[in-house]
Amino acid sequence: MKRRTGSGFDAFMSYSHARDRDLAPLLQREVERFATPWYRLRSSRIFRDNANLAASSALWESIEEGLSASKWFILLASPLAAASPWVDKEVGWWLANRSPRRLVIGLTDGEFASADGVSADVLPPALRAIPFTEPRWVDLRPLREAEEIGRRAPRFVDAVADLAAAVREVPKDDLVGAHLRYHRRAMRLFIVGVLGLVVLLATSTVAAVVAVEQRNTAQVQTMNATSRQLVAQAARMEDTQPDLARQLLAEAYRLSPSTQVVGALLNSAKLPVVFPAPGLSRGVVFSPKRDILAIAGDFGVKLQDLNLPRSVAALEGSKSTSAVAFSPDDHLLATGGSDGTVRLFDVQRPESAKLVLRAPIANGGVGVLAFDPRAPVLLVLGGGVLSVLDIADPGKPRLVVQRPDFGGSDAAMALSHDARHLASSGKDSTVNLWDFSDPANPVLASSINGHSNGVTALAFSPDDGTLASGSLDDTARLWNVADPRHAVPYSTMAGPSLGISAVAYAPDGKTLATGAGDGTISLWNVSDPFRVRQQAVLPGHTDGVRVLAFTSDSRYLASGSTDGAAGDQAVGKDNSTVRVWPVAGAVRSAAMAQLPVGTFGPAFSPDGRTLAAGFPTTLWDLRDGARPARLSSVTTFNQGGQTSAFSPDGQVLATGVPALLWDVTDRGKPRSLTPEGRQEDGAKTALFSPDGKVLALAGYVTPLQLWTVSGGKPKLAGEIRRDAVGEGDVAFSPDSSLVTVAAREGLTIWNIRDLAHPERMSTITTSAGIKSAVFAGDSKTLVTGDSAGTVTVWRLSPGSPAQLVSSSSRHGGTVRSLSVYPAGHLLASADDNGSVLVWDITDPAHVDEVADLATGGHRGGQDIAFSPDGRVLAAVGESITTLWNTDAAGILGRNCAVSRPISENDWNHYLPDLPFDPPCE
Repeated sequence: MKRRTGSGFDAFMSYSHARDRDLAPLLQREVERFATPWYRLRSSRIFRDNANLAASSALWESIEEGLSASKWFILLASPLAAASPWVDKEVGWWLANRSPRRLVIGLTDGEFASADGVSADVLPPALRAIPFTEPRWVDLRPLREAEEIGRRAPRFVDAVADLAAAVREVPKDDLVGAHLRYHRRAMRLFIVGVLGLVVLLATSTVAAVVAVEQRNTAQVQTMNATSRQLVAQAARMEDTQPDLARQLLAEAYRLSPSTQVVGALLNSAKLPVVFPAPGLSRGVVFSPKRDILAIAGDFGVKLQDLNLPRSVAALEGSKSTSAVAFSPDDHLLATGGSDGTVRLFDVQRPESAKLVLRAPIANGGVGVLAFDPRAPVLLVLGGGVLSVLDIADPGKPRLVVQRPDFGGSDAAMALSHDARHLASSGKDSTVNLWDFSDPANPVLASSINGHSNGVTALAFSPDDGTLASGSLDDTARLWNVADPRHAVPYSTMAGPSLGISAVAYAPDGKTLATGAGDGTISLWNVSDPFRVRQQAVLPGHTDGVRVLAFTSDSRYLASGSTDGAAGDQAVGKDNSTVRVWPVAGAVRSAAMAQLPVGTFGPAFSPDGRTLAAGFPTTLWDLRDGARPARLSSVTTFNQGGQTSAFSPDGQVLATGVPALLWDVTDRGKPRSLTPEGRQEDGAKTALFSPDGKVLALAGYVTPLQLWTVSGGKPKLAGEIRRDAVGEGDVAFSPDSSLVTVAAREGLTIWNIRDLAHPERMSTITTSAGIKSAVFAGDSKTLVTGDSAGTVTVWRLSPGSPAQLVSSSSRHGGTVRSLSVYPAGHLLASADDNGSVLVWDITDPAHVDEVADLATGGHRGGQDIAFSPDGRVLAAVGESITTLWNTDAAGILGRNCAVSRPISENDWNHYLPDLPFDPPCE
């Protein structure tokens, strides 16, 4: 079609803004673009009036110019347009200056024709006088509905074609044909363009995805590298700055919760908790029944919650409190000051402790306080004078006796646990032993010579048969004082060059702690007092250790030092710290709890809340993992004991050979389901298959028995002969189709789909006998432990020999037990020397040790197991069951609770590329 030339308009559009303000601009645009090639903006120009504009001479001049420049007049007729003075004025001008034949009417509302002719309701007055024989008009009334308006609505397109044909003076059919041709051509070009854009977009998207993946990979690699670096830095400072080490581990886990970080978190439980003291700390003592530590010093006395880095209460005291002691019933706390004043506090509610006694007792400072466990008696040593107080009425103490010349002003003193003997340091490097049977009349039993310098610390063993003494001559000595009148030396322990300033016996009697003037603490295994072994050194204090104290369960050791450091940041020289160290025997420990049962187990209930272990088989409530509660015991075979296993639903406990079943729905009252059963052997192995259909039991003299259990009734379904069993471990494959038996000839693998006829599939042999096995992840990956301390990963293939994938020889003894973490990425192994190692088995070809967990030297058959919920790892030794917290979230929560948040300066030092964002806030 020809394009209009010139600067005029093809048409002038007049309409009522009130009626057709939406339709008019749409018609204008579509009429202008109808039958227009895609590369042109429009094929005609239409001047559109706005009938609602305010009247002014300048406005009319603009409208008149538009009318003068237009070839056609388009009137959108309606009753509202007929009533508009502006529309009438525009029509009047057109009729006066142009031909009526160039006027086109588009009826948008009302009726155009009636029986009498053209309706006057829709025409402005200026147009009513013009005779219309055949008016040129287009019916636009169907476009009132929204769905009829649009470029693709047929009625709308037809109306646009009528108006465009009139103003362009082209037959409608020709114009419509041209419109369709241009539309098809535009669509072809559009499709080609879209395809091109799609290809371009796909190319750019792929490139963007690759770039994003590369960026994300780089970010992950950076976070992993930073996480590994933080773990290494935390390891270097775990003794000197344990609070900061915990904070760095928390951030390492947040950056990348890798197995390496998880292993470091498992070990972090052995870090000491640091309590800063504003002045010199002179005494520490644990509550005998609660998680409370009393710290005495220049600041008075603080009662400290062991689970949180905050004080429970600050007690009224002298400016300098030099001694502190809890009563055996945990109701009273005694404090002694440098002014010789003794105070007694009622601490049954420690947050609101009440002062019940304040009395000047000693002429000099109080050096030692001790309660007599036999009677309400308090011993006070100070200024070389021993005072014995009757505190039956704590508010009105009665002085029983005062004994002068009881050592020097800084004399050490220890009261035996049965309160029958008392040891004190003499003025000439001697130790005096007193018969204290009658507190009113202490009698000197003997004096011990052996040290070459002043005696600074004394402690009786829990059985009172041994006395430990520490001296400025850099030694600690053990003395046999079973007969106080004839004390005999046991052994001597050499210490650092600055002297031994503190000694403390663990309540289990197997461990002695010594503190030295150089700030080090040594843990000694004194199970055999003739052959004492130093098993651990606890560094961290930077100045002399003044006091030491164990908790009643021997699992924590408190140390007070004048090391001038509060937490991780150095403060004034007159300040000090108290550290609480987790220990197990004479080694540091990350254990959460220890149970006084061993030898057999452990067996977890499916929900991980109950543990069966020990001899006799005992059920423990683990809902509070740090404080397990004994629930009940079941009858145990009296020859060698037994292991046990929970059924998959947790309602049945299986023990013994033949199978004995217990209903443990009520954990506190187990009920026998097999009362008619007669146990012939203790179960060395008890294990349900993963699908719960098979119970495997192996005794000491019986074959490996395969039982089915239905309705609480066991039925023997098959056996694996005795000569193929030996003394090793038994393991089911995850699909329950295979069972492995560590036998004398090697590890045998049996197909048990037919329980009555187990079929040997293959045998794995090694130079060292295989003693334990477990499947890892699937039925094709097997891990074994042997008598040489080697952990080996094998790949199983049907019909082919097992393929060795990797191995590691980190154990120093026979690997007796293996357990896989429920998520499958960690493996725990235990040997008969008491060592427990945790491995990363994410890549079976590269098995890496991530944690070394101490059991406190408790040797024995070391059975080990993860709880099904992954929160606890349990190891059973000869007399102790050790529990570790393996819940990373729980460990992080405790680490954050017991350590101060990282400072911004430390953050900027260790994480300079990351914005300050403490992980524990």
